[in-house]
Amino acid sequence: MATFGPFFAWGASGDFWPPIITSVFFGVGVCLIYILRRPMLAFMESALAGGRSITVHEFIARQHGNDPRVRLLASGLTIFAILALTIGEALVLAAFLKPVLSGNAVSTYAFVCGLVALMAVYAIVSGNSGVMRSAQSQLGMCYLGLFGAAALLLYLMISALRPMTPHSTFAVVFVAVCCAIMPLYRRSRYMDTGPI
Repeated sequence: MATFGPFFAWGASGDFWPPIITSVFFGVGVCLIYILRRPMLAFMESALAGGRSITVHEFIARQHGNDPRVRLLASGLTIFAILALTIGEALVLAAFLKPVLSGNAVSTYAFVCGLVALMAVYAIVSGNSGVMRSAQSQLGMCYLGLFGAAALLLYLMISALRPMTPHSTFAVVFVAVCCAIMPLYRRSRYMDTGPI
């Protein structure tokens, strides 16, 4: 649900096609996951019963004749994708911070490198449980940010003192409804303190 809010907020600015295309492909992805879940669930059930690995790499290797080269390739692609995602997020953070830090490129990239190093240190020291707690905290912050985005959209639309277009009204109402539903859906529990 948190994914659809920004799409419709983006559509409030008048750009119809990016949110429509992204929403359609999001729906296609969810349908593919639903269709492909049966083999994954059967694999997880047999792997858990046999005490074997339940990773995605193991699943891909089992689907392709249990070849260790396929497992190695899947693991390598995962590491490459995570590295590309980390670099992309660091570049986006640098683009957002550059105007805040008065366009000083050295301080911007030093700050970004410090944050990436901090992320690596807490991931190494705390392990998987620390990363999961951090991700859950970030989820709570994202929900709070979405509430703020909805309030900002409402403020900007009201302060413009001009009538809103129908697609803007729909986008603002949809974002407000998403913001109201999300805490009820999560039941205000952002931290899972149970063992992993």
